[in-house]
Amino acid sequence: MKSILQVFSFDMLSKILIGIIGIFLIRYMEASEYALYTFSLSIINIVAQTLSNTFRRIYIVGYDNQFKGKQIDSFIGAQLLIIFCFAIGLLMFTHKIDIIDFLIINTIIGITFLEFTKTIFQRELNFKQFSKIEIARSLSFFSLTIILIFTIQYNLRAWQVLLIQSSTMILITVTILWKKIKVKNLMKFKEYIQIGKDIVRGPYKYLIFYVLFSTILSQLDVLMLKYLSNNYQLATYGSAFRYYSLLLLALSSVNSVFLPVIQNIKNRYELDTIYSKHNKMLIVFIPIVLLGAWLANWVLPIIDMGKYPDAVSVFQILSFSAIFSFVFSPHTNFVMKFEDFKFLFCMIIIAVIVNCILNFIMIPLYGSIGAALATLIAFGFSNYMTYLRAQRHRKSLPIS
Repeated sequence: MKSILQVFSFDMLSKILIGIIGIFLIRYMEASEYALYTFSLSIINIVAQTLSNTFRRIYIVGYDNQFKGKQIDSFIGAQLLIIFCFAIGLLMFTHKIDIIDFLIINTIIGITFLEFTKTIFQRELNFKQFSKIEIARSLSFFSLTIILIFTIQYNLRAWQVLLIQSSTMILITVTILWKKIKVKNLMKFKEYIQIGKDIVRGPYKYLIFYVLFSTILSQLDVLMLKYLSNNYQLATYGSAFRYYSLLLLALSSVNSVFLPVIQNIKNRYELDTIYSKHNKMLIVFIPIVLLGAWLANWVLPIIDMGKYPDAVSVFQILSFSAIFSFVFSPHTNFVMKFEDFKFLFCMIIIAVIVNCILNFIMIPLYGSIGAALATLIAFGFSNYMTYLRAQRHRKSLPIS
């Protein structure tokens, strides 16, 4: 509980800073620029979160069983190679790399390696250092963006914010990893290939696809709004998603601690002890979220100056999705303990298909509100089915 509170408190400060920046971006960016920024972040998150979440779970869950002896350099180099392949694919698709494309790639590099740096300390259960990295990232991004906003005000552009975002993360990562890796080891391509073979031959190939489609599911609403609606609806959803991301900081904090801790449990008593602590958090979390959803009727119009009236309804729907995610999140970590990645992969594929169908129907009818409803249903289905699977695995543990 102490580790969770520590991570949560640092995350709270970090997300408050990011949240303040989000409010300023909503105020000072034109709708077209904010839509571009939202769409760019969606592409960034699909690639960066897939890489960071996959390698986080491999490094924490599967290191002792399948990847023991592999150096940190090899994991970093493998991710860098994948990002390079993505950049080549992006170049082939667009036939050019403009400033936004370049900054998308840079931000992907920044997020991926910052998250893996945090993962190194997470596996060591060094949550103090883990949290310090997040604070350093937020403070630097906050300070530079505030200076930029008050300098140019309503001339704020998406590329300027992406430049600050990517450069601060890369600088922090290089500063920390400089003493932990050797640059020459990053050229050992045989190590990357061996890690790839180990992943493909084992159950971790399903983990990669599970993380990939989980990330796609989390960004599918933005992508489909881009192509099924207009920039205004996309900007509306993006503004509501900013507020919603503040709710997810609690979920991130819990998962940061529970993922490595759950891997070490030996019996039902230890597992139920973790669940009981989580249940106490629910008693606090759910009323706060419901209160926030109610207050949104008055607070959000003040923040965005009435630019996005539908953002209130979108945020309220996403708030219920946050509750479902928080309730069921420890059970996903428990299923991963048993390396039941094939089940998780099948569930997320079904959720993506359901989300696509619902978005095709509801976005043309209800715009951003329809996208939020589709997200709520898809995530609710996936989370509940994972909970049922976790209950089956719980029965396989000895009582004490």
